[in-house]
Amino acid sequence: NRFVGRTMRVLTERGDSAHPGIVPGHTDNFLMVLTPSDVDANALIDVELIENRAEGLVGRALTMREVLCASQ
Repeated sequence: NRFVGRTMRVLTERGDSAHPGIVPGHTDNFLMVLTPSDVDANALIDVELIENRAEGLVGRALTMREVLCASQ
């Protein structure tokens, strides 16, 4: 997938009780992203997209330090 390896901003949504610890969300171009995280719903987070699955892209939430280092 052409998005794997990119870092994108994701708006998180309310998680599903069937998948605890997984936070769903969407990018600004409506790509579904699943992130193992404890981030609350309705947060904008930067996510590194690491895998493409049938249910959506899998991402890794970046820390503030990683975001700041990447912007320099």
